Amino acid sequence: FVDMPLSRRCVNRCVFCYSDSVSEGPDVPAEDVLRDLLGEWRRGVRRVHFVGGEPTLHPRFPAILRSAKIIGFKTVVVTNGVRLSSFEYCRRVLPYMDEVIVSLHGHDAAIHDAMTARTGSYAWVMRTLENVAGAGLGAHLSVNTTVTKSNLGSLLPIARLIRRFGVRKYHGLHVVPLGRGNAGFADLSPRLKDCAIILPELAEECWKSGIQLLLAGFPCCILGPYHRCSIDWSGEYERERTSPGEVRFEKGPGEPDTFRIDLGRIKVAPCGRCALNSVCGGIFAEYYQRHGDTELEPFS
Repeated sequence: FVDMPLSRRCVNRCVFCYSDSVSEGPDVPAEDVLRDLLGEWRRGVRRVHFVGGEPTLHPRFPAILRSAKIIGFKTVVVTNGVRLSSFEYCRRVLPYMDEVIVSLHGHDAAIHDAMTARTGSYAWVMRTLENVAGAGLGAHLSVNTTVTKSNLGSLLPIARLIRRFGVRKYHGLHVVPLGRGNAGFADLSPRLKDCAIILPELAEECWKSGIQLLLAGFPCCILGPYHRCSIDWSGEYERERTSPGEVRFEKGPGEPDTFRIDLGRIKVAPCGRCALNSVCGGIFAEYYQRHGDTELEPFS
């Protein structure tokens, strides 16, 4: 698949944002988007992820979606819910979406709104989930959470909350040391020893609920028996270092679907003794510099 940013604009100011979205900024001209879509189709890409900023803020977003479907793409939209919280707008664009990934960073308004630095953002996420689930797209509804020190305790309640909307996939991404996530990494990054307690419990909760859990940026060893929830295992995802700070998703001719992101993860001494060393991406260099590697427990 290919990741296609439509705009850098976003109404939120998420404290961890790795793309450094802005309140005002240029949108990619619709004509350029169409040209890129046609080019990717010729390359063999069959799925497109529309991202931002907030992609639904693009003034030509409905037309772009329709064009992608006419070409033949499966369309995935990653959204904070600001536009899809409107029932009328949601009904207008949902027929052209194959999957909706909604960003939810807390199980209540206090935590989510603090993460997004936008009062009221939790309310529109809830309305978006209701609108999408009510339209019968629950089976193609996913939720993603950027995991920080402040919302680590929200993960289990979020998993229970999204179950009622028929969500089938839950993504958990460790805060990435890029953009605002880099500036605040020391305060935002959860301790791995705490993640080693919460994340296996989260995996168990999702397993019981029939929700697929995908975790990114966490070393496999802290997930214990649930290490296959790490995207490091999945054939759908593959890391590749790009330019410093660059994030991209793409698929080359004849390649499997891939997820490529420069996360800045490194291998440290315990990784050399781990049976999953060839699979796991390691830990963030920034984390290692601050906390070392004593929290890692290599698999035998």
